[in-house]
Amino acid sequence: MATFYFENTPHGLRRDGSKLNTRTHAAYICRQEEYAHMKNRQEDFVLSCSGNLPAWADNEMDFWEKAEENRRTNGRAYREIRFALQEELTLEENQQLIEDFIKQTGIKDSHAYTYAIHDKISAFDDDHRNIHCHLMFNEKIIEKDRPLSADLYFKNYAEDRSGQPSKGYRTNEYWARKSTTLELRQLWAEMCNERFARKKLNCRVSEKSLARQREELLEAGKTEEAELFDRQPAPHLGNAYRSPESLKRIKERIQEIDKLSRTDEDDENTNERSSDNDESRTNGNSGQLRLHSAEEGQRSYTDFGEDEGETIYREFTEQPSLSDLPRFGMDNENKRTGMLLPSSEVNSLAKLQSIKMRNTSMFGKEYATGKKKIKTINDLRESLETESKKEKMIVVFAADFCLRRVAKEIQKERELLRIEEAKIRAENEAAEQFEEERTAPYVITAADIMKYTVIQETKLRAEKREAYRKYQQAKKAVLPLDKLRLAAYNEANGGKYAETVKQYRETVKAIQTDEAKLATVSALRSSEKYADIFSRLNTNKSLRTSLFFAMKRMQKEAQNETDALFLASLEKVQSENALREAKVNETSKEYKRVLSQLLTNTRLRTELTKITPDSVLFDDYIGSVVKRSTKIRGTKPVKDLITLDFQGKSYALFSFDKTGEKAFAVCLGDRIFKGKANVYKVDLSKGKPIPNAPKEFTWKISKVTQIRTMDNKEYQVPLYDRRKSAKNQGTSQGGGGLSEAQKLRNLEISKNTKKIAETMLSNLENNGKIVVKWQSETLEDKAIQQEQQLYKGWSL
Repeated sequence: MATFYFENTPHGLRRDGSKLNTRTHAAYICRQEEYAHMKNRQEDFVLSCSGNLPAWADNEMDFWEKAEENRRTNGRAYREIRFALQEELTLEENQQLIEDFIKQTGIKDSHAYTYAIHDKISAFDDDHRNIHCHLMFNEKIIEKDRPLSADLYFKNYAEDRSGQPSKGYRTNEYWARKSTTLELRQLWAEMCNERFARKKLNCRVSEKSLARQREELLEAGKTEEAELFDRQPAPHLGNAYRSPESLKRIKERIQEIDKLSRTDEDDENTNERSSDNDESRTNGNSGQLRLHSAEEGQRSYTDFGEDEGETIYREFTEQPSLSDLPRFGMDNENKRTGMLLPSSEVNSLAKLQSIKMRNTSMFGKEYATGKKKIKTINDLRESLETESKKEKMIVVFAADFCLRRVAKEIQKERELLRIEEAKIRAENEAAEQFEEERTAPYVITAADIMKYTVIQETKLRAEKREAYRKYQQAKKAVLPLDKLRLAAYNEANGGKYAETVKQYRETVKAIQTDEAKLATVSALRSSEKYADIFSRLNTNKSLRTSLFFAMKRMQKEAQNETDALFLASLEKVQSENALREAKVNETSKEYKRVLSQLLTNTRLRTELTKITPDSVLFDDYIGSVVKRSTKIRGTKPVKDLITLDFQGKSYALFSFDKTGEKAFAVCLGDRIFKGKANVYKVDLSKGKPIPNAPKEFTWKISKVTQIRTMDNKEYQVPLYDRRKSAKNQGTSQGGGGLSEAQKLRNLEISKNTKKIAETMLSNLENNGKIVVKWQSETLEDKAIQQEQQLYKGWSL
């Protein structure tokens, strides 16, 4: 949990008020020598680092020992800054914060320094770590171009008669100012918060005191939160409270405060938490209460007191705020139109409302617990007037522990609710973006249909080739009458004819092979190889002749065969051949159909060349009239434009001339035709203020004129992005780099383009001409359209 602790100490003191030994203190924070492994203490040393040590110092211990030897009796050899690091950050990030801090404060460049990081489980709170830094540095401003020996390094700065430095370095008086500590505390808080923001963490810290934070909360009207800051900071207890008896007494006081401040609702849960968790935390960390070691002794403390390495007080600055909860309701657009929210948004608002109720319930319970604890603590303080100082400090410490535990519960729950709320809002925003992308206005133009026909032509030509191939294949499979009888003969004789034909073909092939081989060895007629080939060739020729006459004989028999077995086989073969003939007819029809579509598609392409490519045939998600949600050129909503009233109508100004005295506008409520709206020229005079206008004075409409083209037609502005027509967005499903909404939208565009093109093809094929209409208007053919000189778009 984000923690702020920062203390600036000029040389530590022992209990008797004398100064600590500098070298011993350095060994203590670096856990060296006798402090390397202290008994009854949890190991907490992480790392140490030193810088700007002079050449005569072998290490940091050598430097700090010399600093102690040269320190005057009442002087100081070092200044120590102790501050809490953040458990939300990694060790590397925390160390980088330290390095940035000493860089910004000038310590890294101008002072000899040593810092150490300690990290261990926090006393009384096993869920968190006590990670902090001890930074000790010498206040002498080193001059790297004027190195000094050990006997002169720590001397007071002095100059000779010529004005040249003779000994010592100047001491930086900045560190002794009271304002310095306040500046350093603010700087450290800002650095931590900047790191939190960089990591996108919601936690923050504040350098302000409890009293100041309480005042700010009261000024903001957050009285319940302010009450949790109305408490005395935890005191520094010291070694006297380290005994088992003192730890037991602290535990008893914590349980007493819990018991006295327990509400009826949380009695059982609080009892378990107090008896189990507190006991394990206290007994499990015996001897770890944040106290001084014997060597360090007790010293005075501020509101942010801490001993050597263990935090006494952690200031929780991120208190929950009921005023930060979201307010729900319809936005201005929904109020104006009375439109119902989408079901996804209704569900999201219901979830957020549930979070709000749970948030309020949780805060009510926790604040009630906090209030009762505060009252209990105040009562205890009044009853402690006669108690010892030690008992009073134990009570204050226990009280602060209990209040901080309440604050932790509030913070933890609020963080969970914040995460849940952010998740729901992100889902809602994603759903809104999805719907906006899916329903973005678009148009289908003649060029889009032309592109579709080009794609279709490529597809149809491929289908034509495939249909023709299947037709030829089916045609070859049909048997003529003479081959039908041979097939029946073969069937009746167990495949005898087919086997003879196969053997005959193999023999012919063997003869051809041997004749080729014989030609290659013709010069060696007397060789054994030639004789073998010649003998095999004569044998195969004799076999070929006999097989040929056998086939002729069987063909003759097939033509005259009349026995029952043959007739049955013939009937079977004829039936199979009839199926092949039917396949030929089927593939022939398919080929003719594809050919007809290809020819019609080609005719449609020819007809489309007679229409202007940018002519709009269809629009969607644009609407029938201009309204606040309408987008000029598909990009700028009318609701974001300057709107002025004139003679009972509202005009949205979307473009100004250079003088700013004339503008172009659309009229709310005007009819949208072919995805476009009429444009008006508006003359302006001084009157109503216009933000971001070219001239810095007020305007009102003095005159409105409808703009017309050279052929006296109404000039119109498109309400869609010309770059995002169906042609430019692609008419196929999907696409690389597209969101799911864009894929669905492109699929819808593709279907509508296909439907319009198919309607045109059907009309062209059936009627020999293109029949058109504009969406809801009556169907009219092209001749009537030309006669009336009206443009009609395509309707789905």
